[in-house]
Amino acid sequence: MMKAAKATGLAPGVGDADKQYWANSLVERLHDPAFDEGFTPSTDYRFDKLGAQGGDHGAKYIEGAAYCPGAPEPLRNATKTCRVGSSTDLLGSHQGTQSVPTASEREA
Repeated sequence: MMKAAKATGLAPGVGDADKQYWANSLVERLHDPAFDEGFTPSTDYRFDKLGAQGGDHGAKYIEGAAYCPGAPEPLRNATKTCRVGSSTDLLGSHQGTQSVPTASEREA
């Protein structure tokens, strides 16, 4: 399909598909030919590549983007936290125990 796309004049780029499409394919049947044609697979990060992964010039690299070094730790690891199904929210409080005050509660 990628060869056919190039034959129509489309430039190679990111090959986007269902998450399992790239993950379950044989390297020699899909990955290698895709790279040979100039395409890059669109996939999820492996669990060990989630969260902060080093940095440069003060910025922290988090899942492919540069972030402020002052970003709170729970936000730096938000994807990991969500994937393991943690019972805490991103600010570290237990779900359901903290809510935003209503207007009348703020006025009191």
